[in-house]
Amino acid sequence: MRQSRKVTARLVMVMILLISSILAACGTSAAHLLSPDEIAKQVGVHYGEAHPQITGVKSTVADPPPHDPMYLMTISGHFKKGALEADTLSFSAVASRMYVWNISAYDHAYDQAGNEVWIDRELGPVAPSPSSSF
Repeated sequence: MRQSRKVTARLVMVMILLISSILAACGTSAAHLLSPDEIAKQVGVHYGEAHPQITGVKSTVADPPPHDPMYLMTISGHFKKGALEADTLSFSAVASRMYVWNISAYDHAYDQAGNEVWIDRELGPVAPSPSSSF
């Protein structure tokens, strides 16, 4: 009985080492990815909106290698950049760290298609919110 427990314990340890090696070889684990909600909150705060609503999100991978996991996102709210105002932002975001680029702002006040109000190539430095863990 005692021998059986030792063998079981060794098998469990080998399995843990094998699984952790596989996860390390695959790169970023899901536990280290930012959620679309976390990213939307940070982008919203940057443009003056404390509670943005996610209206679209698509998970994909970045091109070229190493093919980092990323999101294509659209959020709505009341966004400001200086005197400019918009109600929708569309952007790309890396899921493994807070990096957002190709931010397009639209205002749908006059038509459903929306007028492009501004474009930012990258999101500037973002201070983490007190409730976030990154």
